[in-house]
This record gives sequence, C-alpha cells and structure tokens, in this order.
Amino acid sequence: MRKRWLSMALVLSMAASLTACGGKNTVQETKQSSTTETTAEEKMEETQAQEQTDAKGEGEAAGEPVTVSMWHIQTNAEDLTAKALLDAIALYEETHPNVKIVQDATQGEQYKVKIRTAAASDELPDIFFAWGYSFAEDFVKAGKALKMDSWLEDGTRDKLKPGLLNVLSYDDAVYGLPVDFSGMLMYYNKTVFEENGLEIPETYEDLVNVTNAFKQKGTAPMILGGKAMWPLTAMFEDFSIRTVGADQCLDVVSLKDTIDQEGFVKAADYLQKFLADKTLTEDSMTMIPPEANTKFAAGGIPMTYNGTWSIGVFEGDGSQVKDQLVAKPFPLIEGELDNPEEYVGASLSGYMVSSETKYPDVAADAVKFITEQAAKNLYQSGAGLPAWNVEVDESQLNPLIIAVNELYRGMTKGVANWDTLLPADFVEDYKNTTTMLTMGDLSPEEYAQEMAGILGK
Repeated sequence: MRKRWLSMALVLSMAASLTACGGKNTVQETKQSSTTETTAEEKMEETQAQEQTDAKGEGEAAGEPVTVSMWHIQTNAEDLTAKALLDAIALYEETHPNVKIVQDATQGEQYKVKIRTAAASDELPDIFFAWGYSFAEDFVKAGKALKMDSWLEDGTRDKLKPGLLNVLSYDDAVYGLPVDFSGMLMYYNKTVFEENGLEIPETYEDLVNVTNAFKQKGTAPMILGGKAMWPLTAMFEDFSIRTVGADQCLDVVSLKDTIDQEGFVKAADYLQKFLADKTLTEDSMTMIPPEANTKFAAGGIPMTYNGTWSIGVFEGDGSQVKDQLVAKPFPLIEGELDNPEEYVGASLSGYMVSSETKYPDVAADAVKFITEQAAKNLYQSGAGLPAWNVEVDESQLNPLIIAVNELYRGMTKGVANWDTLLPADFVEDYKNTTTMLTMGDLSPEEYAQEMAGILGK
C-alpha cells in the first residue's frame, strides 16, 4: 500500500522552498499565538494531557482575557457559507467576552500550502480548518493536532449526525469537528413525470423502467456534467454501495482490498448498461456539472444526478424547476444489498485544534460552539446541510432542503466520493478509466482489472 501521509522530513524540506502565500483576504488582523517547540514523541497522549492541565490557569480558567488564532478559507464575507462561519465566530466572542478570536482567511489552494508550511515550522494557529481523511491525517501522524475526545463527553457526540465524526477521526480518536456535509442524489422533475403519466421511481427497477419509457417517447431521461468525469465515478460508487456495501468500498479506497472482485464488476456492469443507449442528453458529456445544473433548472428534463449542493441552484431565483423536484438517494437494487442507510457522501472538512495551543480548553470549546452554530446558520440560510442536529425556524426554508435534511437523519454510513479519498496520483486515472467504461471502451471485467492495476491491488 502506498504511504498516504508525508513524513515530517518531507514536509520540512517542502517548507524551506515555500514562501508566505499571497492573494489572501484577512478578515481580521492576524496575530499568531506563541507556541513551544516539542517533538512528535513529546506530543504523545500522556504529555498532551499534562500540557492541557498546565495550560489551565493561564487565563482561560480564571476568565482572564484570552486571544486565540483561527485560520480558515472563507475569504468572501458575502458568501453564505462564509457568513455562516463568521457570524458563529462573532457570536462566540459575544457570549465569551474574555475571548478574542483573531482570524486569518486564505483561499483554498493557497491555504493548503500555507497550513502545511505552518505545521512544518511549528507555527500552527490555535484553531485551523482542514480537509478530512488523508489531508488531515498528515497533521495527526505528525503530532500536530489535539485529540478532542475528552471535550466531547458532555453530549457533543450525540449532537452530530451519525457517522459524520469520521471525517476527522483516526485510530478511533476524534481530532476535529465538521460544519456541514454533502451527498449524491437523484433529482426528479415531478412536472415532467406527471405530464408523461409516470411515477417517481422507488427502486432501481422502477428507475430503469421510467428511463426506458422516456426513451420510447423520444425524451432523453437524464442530464449530468459528464465532462468533469467525477459524476460518472460517483454513480459507479453509488452502484458499488448497493452491490458490496460501504465497508468494502472503504477497504478498496483505502487500498486495503482489491477492486477486482465480483461485486465491483457487477457495479461496473450496472453503470455501463444504465448509461448506454441515449440515457443521457446528447450534450451531457460536453458539460461540466454547473452547466448541467443550469440546463436542468431551465425545465423540461426528467432527471439529473448531482450533489446536495445543487439544491441552491434548483430552488434559486430564476429556476424553472423550483418547487417541482423530488430528491432521493440512489435506489436499492432488487437481489443486491438491502442497505438504505448507506450512501455516497460525507462531511469533507472541519476544524481542528493545534496540539501546541496554550489554551486547549478555550480552543476546543470554541471549535464545538462555532462548528455547531455555523451549521445552524448555514442551514437557516438554505445554503447547505448541517452536520449537526440543529433546530431552526424552517418556515422560511425551501421544502426541498428540509426534506433532504430529514432524509439523511435515517442514513448512518456514508462514503465520501472516492476522488476525495484516493491518493491524488490515482484520481485522474480513476476518472479516465471510469469514463472509458461508460463509453463502452472497456468491459466491466476489464474495468475492474484496469482499476486494480491502477490502485496497485
């Protein structure tokens, strides 16, 4: 198996060649908190616990003024996602008048370089944004992230939707908390279905039947942004969830098991057959997902397949399908697994605390408060789905986002899109090979063999 995290030696050598990133928009004046140099070994759990005990009394326990630093990627304060976070931070400061949070915002790709450089030089902020899974694992392996489990025993765990703590958990320990989550869904235009005398499908067999019915009427049943290729891989992943289950998918994507086995061959076969023979609009393979969403929102197309983040487009001003859609997870397949609780999707990021913070209690408390409140703000604005079980005034929310949020309450095991989990040097080959499968250039058996070679299994 390829090693999925960088050694600190490599990170340090990278850091030597990197300078501070430009192009950032600082939300507030940046003030880096002081840190003490410690080795990775000194950050083992026993030492960390002692440091936390010693830190108490340095202001946080006594209610004296405390300043903590926080890095994130929300550079556009007008964006609803950014506003959800910034308002949560402001509320924390308002309700904790002795705490000042000094923010620093940097755009995504620049942030990746900046946060890794800071980790290599022992200059991490007290609180920092991190993408989950393999990205954040680097910080955990290097002893840079605070283990947060002891701060979650006050009922915090039960406030999050099932399974979403996994995004920043390693070796059964939690190192960070998410704000939101996303999943892949089938979107059905009720108006088009009703005009054609068809029912919204409940099973995969229903889906195949309505797809064939639309074809017979001369209507292309589905649009998606195939040019980006990841919608094709996501649909393969949905079929795989239904044929082998979430756990086996995770074993393959983590390179613990081979994809060259019957269940994945069946998933590839389902995908190839479903997308064959004009299931997609003629322009689907020439459009990226935002373009496909815009065209679906113009009305007249029966179905599309995309993430939960598309709801904002479909229910936004100017959309011709507003209040006309039904959203459902990819359906169960007769004769395959009966696992409606499993789905393609997950939280993809969250906020962590530096193991070197002088104020672990304050930083951990702030992360808990801010992530939960940001999740509430995000959902209240209709801009996303909360990773937390939050209560908001839903009277002003679009019914579709309410229905989708409720839908995921009963789903307990998500698998993030594989292109976010696989090592980066495998992703393009994965997307290209899956596209070849859907175009009929590879048989399902050849696809599984080809992918096994790509993944080294």
